[in-house]
Amino acid sequence: MCVNRPAVCVTVMLLLAVAHSKRACDYSAIISTYRALILVELQNLNLTGTFDISKEKDHCPSEKVHRILRYIYNMTQIFSCLSESQRHQHADRMTKVVGQMEQLITRNCRKPERMANRRRKASCKPGKKRKGRQRRRMKMMGMLTNCWQRLLSVTAY
Repeated sequence: MCVNRPAVCVTVMLLLAVAHSKRACDYSAIISTYRALILVELQNLNLTGTFDISKEKDHCPSEKVHRILRYIYNMTQIFSCLSESQRHQHADRMTKVVGQMEQLITRNCRKPERMANRRRKASCKPGKKRKGRQRRRMKMMGMLTNCWQRLLSVTAY
């Protein structure tokens, strides 16, 4: 068919290329909203100095914006599972901030379901209670903060 009508085939191919080349996420909206809202909320939580993950592996090893956003989205899913049974005021404020992060990514990405880790899902099974849940949540907040800082440094041209 393309042999008979090369102009039509070229036009279709160009349209497909343009449609496919659009970004999956609106990075500028995500970064500006993070700076305006979420960063302020994180500073209001006053979490500085409560966690030290510098000795551990890098939880956002990529230098690509979309992959860093994927790491952040997956961590928000895990954090939500850890926060299901928390009743503390401080815990509710952390859960609110992490929920805002998740909503920000979901709203500004075309296919947020692709952000989820395909290999392993965050399991929220109500099984045995694990000790140190609050400590793990604080550690997760530190990892999230580091990933956002990495995202800001990667996008700062």
